[in-house]
Amino acid sequence: TFHKTICVSTIRSNIDRINLKELKRLEDEPICVPAFNIYRGGNRKSASHALKETRLLKELQLKPNIPVMLIQNLQAGRGWVNGTLAKVTEIDYENILLIKQGQEGAEDSLWIQRTSSSIAGTSYVRTQFPIVPAFATTIHKAQSITIDFVAIHLDHMHFMFNCTLQCLGCN
Repeated sequence: TFHKTICVSTIRSNIDRINLKELKRLEDEPICVPAFNIYRGGNRKSASHALKETRLLKELQLKPNIPVMLIQNLQAGRGWVNGTLAKVTEIDYENILLIKQGQEGAEDSLWIQRTSSSIAGTSYVRTQFPIVPAFATTIHKAQSITIDFVAIHLDHMHFMFNCTLQCLGCN
């Protein structure tokens, strides 16, 4: 079965905390998948800051059945695009098998590999699988996807509530 509820928040640290907490609830030990970073010139601190712009994670912690979101278009004709929700079913060093709910409830699968992303104006490159955990996401990412059930994480009640409703189209 597919994870049907996703939590949305405006604060990245809340999303990271929720994703880590929910990952721990899944069976098995996590498999840590580090990114490969290349930087020529500059220093590691400036490279580390710039590489965050790629959206490719420095380290992925994965388990079978973890819900994930694609962060790049992979096979648009088959619906594997930026924002697609899927679950991880197999993990090895070079490939990850994703399954998503396809048309009329049928499952659709895709083996993915690492992709590389560079930062314009720098010599920094990060290579990583183009997915992020998807127990929680930003309200901006939630705008572009269809979600069966949503939990809204509010810290600063009034501002975030209004912002979240507006971003989710619940005027």
